[in-house]
Order: sequence, then C-alpha cells, then structure tokens
Amino acid sequence: MSQAKRPCARCGQPWSVEAFSAKTGYCRECKTAKARLRRADPKVKARERERAREKRRENPNYVVAAREYYRRNRATSMKRTNKWRAKNPEKSRAIIAVSWAIRAFDLERKPCESCGTDKNVCAFPIDISYPLKVNWRCRFCDNDLRRQVDARHPN
Repeated sequence: MSQAKRPCARCGQPWSVEAFSAKTGYCRECKTAKARLRRADPKVKARERERAREKRRENPNYVVAAREYYRRNRATSMKRTNKWRAKNPEKSRAIIAVSWAIRAFDLERKPCESCGTDKNVCAFPIDISYPLKVNWRCRFCDNDLRRQVDARHPN
C-alpha cells in the first residue's frame, strides 16, 4: 500500500491512493456528493437513461436480446394461457381466488408440506369448489407428485 498522496480532481485535497476512486479521480466524499446531486436532478437522470439506451443499441450482446426474446414469446404465452382459461374456467377462478387471498393476507404462505422448504412454494387447491383449501408444495415436490400420479394412471 502506497502512502503517496494524490489531489482530488474536484476539491483538490490530497488523498491517499486507498481512499481514491480510480474511475473518477475523486475522493470518496466528492464522489458521494456528486452522486447525490446526479440522483436529485431529473435532467441528469434522463441523460443517463439515454446513454444507457445508446450503449444497448451499440452492443449487440447486451441484455436487450433476452428482453426482445421475452417480448416476442409473450404473445404466444398469453394466447396459450387464455386458451387454457377458456377450457378450464373453474380451475382458473380457483387459482385467481387463491392469488387474491394471498395478496389480501387472507391466506398465509406456508412451507412445503413434503420437504419443508420456503423457496418456490405455491398453493395448489385441493378442491376447486373450495379454492382456499390448499396444499402448499414447492415446484420440485409438485413435479414429483405429478410424475407419481402419471405413473399410476397411464393414459
């Protein structure tokens, strides 16, 4: 670690290399002060957004490719969902009722009944006529259960 002092490009105070931002050339205090000013100014925010858009346009390997893929496939996904909902109106109503109950805090999320995990846990209605009576299963346990049921009842 060098003890050499460098002046801050903004305030001119000598700062050690460790307390110095290599990208901007400012000391930490000046860098945070500049960031606060930038975040407060809406014109600067608009300019930064425009710079980010330019960067995305210039670089073909940027994240935009994934977003465009999602936008293209979103329409087909929505068509598929709407088609399923038209075929299964009772199941659709049950799923919507459960989601609204969770949002309204009438139904509390619980851990998976099979493995006990808290991640990726979904509510699966036991009976469609009583949609708020649910089994809480994670996606992995639900897929295992579906495989077992399919193995018992081959069509």
